[in-house]
Amino acid sequence: MTTNITEIENRLWGAADQLWANSGLAPREFSRPVLGLLFLRYAEHKFVVTERELAVQKKEGARPRPRLRPLPAGGSAGRDGTRAARLLRALK
Repeated sequence: MTTNITEIENRLWGAADQLWANSGLAPREFSRPVLGLLFLRYAEHKFVVTERELAVQKKEGARPRPRLRPLPAGGSAGRDGTRAARLLRALK
């Protein structure tokens, strides 16, 4: 699918004109709804990609790999162990 840059630009300006005309927002107030919509689109894309990856892994029988990285020993957790250990000591 080939899309012309001018066509995209015209669609974006048209959407901006509709938002301005129909929302009652001042031009300086556009950032919140527009950035919110961009974030939602990004989050939806990441969800779809991850969902597909998990479906493929499940189909292959592989165990999904966690995306969390462990904290470095003595790094941001402090010199006396992990954050969880410090929390447990504080709760005693």
